[in-house]
Amino acid sequence: MKSTSYYDVRWEGPPKRIMGLSDELCSLSSSDLPHALRPWIVDIAERMQVPLEFVAIPAIVAASSLIGRQIGVFPKQKDDWLVIANLWGMIVAHPGWMKSPAMNEALRPIEIIQQELSENYRAQRKIFDEQLIAHNIKLDGLKEELKKSIKQRKFETTKELKANLEEVLRSINNSPKEQRLKINDATVEKTAIILAENPNGLLMVRDELPGWLSTLNKKGKEGDREFFLESWNGFGSYSVDRVGRRSIYLPAICLSILGGIQPNKLNDYIRSSDTDLSSDGLLQRFQLTVFPELSREWKNIDRFPNEKNFYKALDAYQSLQKLSKLGKKIIRRKNSFPGLSFSEPARGLFLDWRTELESLLRSNFVKSQSLLSHYSKYRSLVPALSLIFHLLNLSDNTDIADTPDISDRSLQKALSWEKVLRSHAKKIYSESVKIEYSPVFSLANKIIFGHVTDGFKPRTIYRKGWSGLETASKLEKVLKLLKELNWVQKQKIENGSVISEIVRIHPRIKELGHELL
Repeated sequence: MKSTSYYDVRWEGPPKRIMGLSDELCSLSSSDLPHALRPWIVDIAERMQVPLEFVAIPAIVAASSLIGRQIGVFPKQKDDWLVIANLWGMIVAHPGWMKSPAMNEALRPIEIIQQELSENYRAQRKIFDEQLIAHNIKLDGLKEELKKSIKQRKFETTKELKANLEEVLRSINNSPKEQRLKINDATVEKTAIILAENPNGLLMVRDELPGWLSTLNKKGKEGDREFFLESWNGFGSYSVDRVGRRSIYLPAICLSILGGIQPNKLNDYIRSSDTDLSSDGLLQRFQLTVFPELSREWKNIDRFPNEKNFYKALDAYQSLQKLSKLGKKIIRRKNSFPGLSFSEPARGLFLDWRTELESLLRSNFVKSQSLLSHYSKYRSLVPALSLIFHLLNLSDNTDIADTPDISDRSLQKALSWEKVLRSHAKKIYSESVKIEYSPVFSLANKIIFGHVTDGFKPRTIYRKGWSGLETASKLEKVLKLLKELNWVQKQKIENGSVISEIVRIHPRIKELGHELL
C-alpha cells in the first residue's frame, strides 16, 4: 500500500511564540527607556554601578503616580475597558547591592516637585492665616448687625447680611489644601485622609517591603489589606469607618507603591501564598518586579552628575502633572473619565501580543499558579506602560502627531519591557516554586537547531534519554503542549500492513527560529 505523503498536513497559520519558557534573564537596555528620561537614568546607573533596572523601575513608577487619575487608556477600539496607568514596583536584591540609594536618586525629581508644592502651600497658608483674622472680625460684626436687623424686621437688610455672612464663611472654610505626591509610613486612616484631598493619587514608598507585607498578613488587618488591593487599579471606591472618628468615603483610590525586598524574604512570602490571606493577588500587583544580576565587573566612575540630563527629566515629570492640554483632543470617555486610544498600527500590534498572552494563560505551560496570576496582570501592564511612554514622548516633543493616539513606537517599548519583566518574574517565582515546563523549551530548542527533524518518531526521542523527555508519557505531554502552539502535528503513515505514527514540524519554524521563544 502507498505510504501517506508528508505534504498532506495542513497548518492553521504560523507557529505561535512560546511565551515564558526561556530561562534567559533579560535586562533593560538604554533603548528601552523613554527618551526624556534616558540620559538621566543611564547616568545614575553608570555612576552608581548598579543595574539599569534599579533606577528605571522607580523612575517609571514615579511617572505613573504623577499621571494618576488624570487620564487612562482604552486598549480596545470599541469596548469601554479603561486602564489607569497606576503601577506598583518592587526591586529584589541582596543586602549591599545599593538598591535603596539608587531608588532614592531616581525619586529625586518627585522630591523636588513635592518640595515646591509644599513651599507654595506654606506661602498660601500664611496669607490665609493673616486674612483669617480679618475674616473673623468681619464675621463677628456681621452677626451683630444681623441680630439687630432681624429684631428690627428689616427684611431686605437681613437678606443682604445673610448673603455677606455666607460669603465670609466660605472664605473662612476655603483654607488651602496641601498637594501631596508621596507618603512613606502612614496608617490606612491617614492615607485615606490624604487621598481625599489628593484624588489624583499618591506614591507610597517603602524602602523595605517585608515589614509592610507581614503587617497586612496579621489577623485583624484584613481591612487594611483590602484597602491596598482596591487602590491598585485606580477605580476602587472605599469607606473608612472607625469608632470615635469621622467616616471617610473615597469614590476612587489610586495608590502607586514602590519598595525593595531581599530574595530570601520574598521567597518566604511566595511559599506562604497558599494561605487565604496571601493568595489574593497582592504580590502579583507588583507588575514592575525585577531581580537583576549584579555585574561581576566594577569600575571606579567618579564624575559630576549630569545636571542638564536631570533637569530635562524634571521637566518631563512636571509636564505629567498638567495633562489638561490634551483634554480638547480626547474624544473617548468612560463616565466622564478621559482616555487615549491606540493608533491603528499599535492596535494591531497589541492584539497580536494579547492573543499570545491569552494562549499562554489558557495553556498548561505554567505550572505555578502564582506565576500564572502574575502574568495575567500584564493585560493592564502593557497598556499602562504604553500610555506612560507616550505621554513622556509628548513632553519631549518626540512623538507629536495630529491626534493624541498612542503610537506603535510607545507600544513597542512597552512590549520590550514586558519581555524583560516576564523573565524576571519567572526567575523570582522559580526560586520558590518548581516550574515544570523546561522540557518543552528543551525540545523546542532542539527543533530549532535541527537536532530533531520533520517526521520524527516519538520513540527516537525518548530513547535518547534527554532530561524531561526520557519516557513516552513525558514526551507525549510536551508534544501536546507544542501542538497547542501549532508547532507540531501527529500523522499516521501506512507502509504495507504496518501503521506507524510520526510527528510533523511546522515548516516555518526553521525560518522564524528563536523569534518564537
